[in-house]
Amino acid sequence: MAEDALEEFRAACQAWMVEIVGFLEDKPFRLTRDSFIELAEDAQGWSGRPGAWIPDYTGFLQAFGDPLSNHSANVRLAEYLENSDAPLQSLLIGYSDEPAAFAGPGDFLFKTVMVLFLRTALERSGWFPGQGLAVHDAAFEETFSELCQLVFHPETVTLVALVEFRKLSLESDEVVVAPGVRFYRTSKAERIAAVKQMTAFPERFEEVPLAMLEIQRPLREFGDLRGVSLLLRFATIAQEFQQHALLGLRLLGSQYVGYYRTSYGSDNPCLTVPLGPSANPLALYEGHGPEAFVLTDEMGATLREIWEPLQRFPAFQEQHKVIATALLRLDDAYRRQHVRDRLVDFWVGLEALFLHDGESTEVGYRLRLRIARYLGNNLSERQAMVQTVKDSYGFRSKVVHGSRFSKKDEERLLEMEQKTGDLLRRTLIRSLHNQQPPDPKAIETDLLA
Repeated sequence: MAEDALEEFRAACQAWMVEIVGFLEDKPFRLTRDSFIELAEDAQGWSGRPGAWIPDYTGFLQAFGDPLSNHSANVRLAEYLENSDAPLQSLLIGYSDEPAAFAGPGDFLFKTVMVLFLRTALERSGWFPGQGLAVHDAAFEETFSELCQLVFHPETVTLVALVEFRKLSLESDEVVVAPGVRFYRTSKAERIAAVKQMTAFPERFEEVPLAMLEIQRPLREFGDLRGVSLLLRFATIAQEFQQHALLGLRLLGSQYVGYYRTSYGSDNPCLTVPLGPSANPLALYEGHGPEAFVLTDEMGATLREIWEPLQRFPAFQEQHKVIATALLRLDDAYRRQHVRDRLVDFWVGLEALFLHDGESTEVGYRLRLRIARYLGNNLSERQAMVQTVKDSYGFRSKVVHGSRFSKKDEERLLEMEQKTGDLLRRTLIRSLHNQQPPDPKAIETDLLA
């Protein structure tokens, strides 16, 4: 954009700001009661009490939404944009395919972009009505530069999805999974914000999120920068990534982990993402114990290796249905309340991977030989694995046939469930590495070699 055109645009926005702030100067301001949150030293617990009254800029602007959107200053700024190098149509990012959905160009401009420009500038200035304070020059310039990025270079804006996890912590500050996808350790400020946002009754909130998954995607990746479909496409991609990330975590360890909700935004405060926080009820954390999942650097390296195959999961469903079946049963096990049900889920996955269709004789014998040969690294490991599979399959048979468990069996049940789950995870990770499931016929041929 030419320097003189930029100066014209700055002058137009400054004139707009003067008029709008003048309109707000005598309006009753809104305050909201903050909460004071104090985190425990281990970051697991916390305590809360009512805090100070703080400015509520969002509520204040919403209270005068109609008069603000109908203000003549918005119409004049819209007319300026329509005749400048930044036509109003270029601002159709994520709101509506047609400006006609709004009352007019001024209404459209204010509700989609300028209200965010205004709120950000007011917050940065600490503006308060009745004190005769204008928006500070530094605050205006900072926010104006962000507005220019959105209006004239929207392709440089980045969309962000933050997935809040439960029962997850990191060994390091971050684990990068793929370009634009990373787990990171939450800051103290983020943990406090999460506590405030999750419930209106802080005393009922029991867990502080220690880690999040961040998904970033540049707007230019989506081609057409106009229309609500853009942000819906981003939300779809983000939801797929978070599902793959959760499944990847569950492949790496037996601890119970799940995500709670996803929040959407962008790195530009003048672009709102009109998608509220969302949660997938099928993936919500359903804890079976106090132990948290610790994502180590070694696990992160494995997750990076299997990330691409996880991204191709829909293709696996068609090309390798047994892998898809096993992955789904592993995921299903995390929603089971009883150890016996989880054991059965794990065995459904293992049988899908290691049995031919129609095999019904000597099933237990075939499974323990095939699993041990596929996963065992040496003779002693395979021999131990044969015994583990034999014992676990015996427990599986008792469960599905409704047999009575002895006191000794009850004591070993959890051990068998955990060991069986680990066998399924190891098999699936190797299958994803190889991009194909175990071949039972090839394993048997190898046993005879």
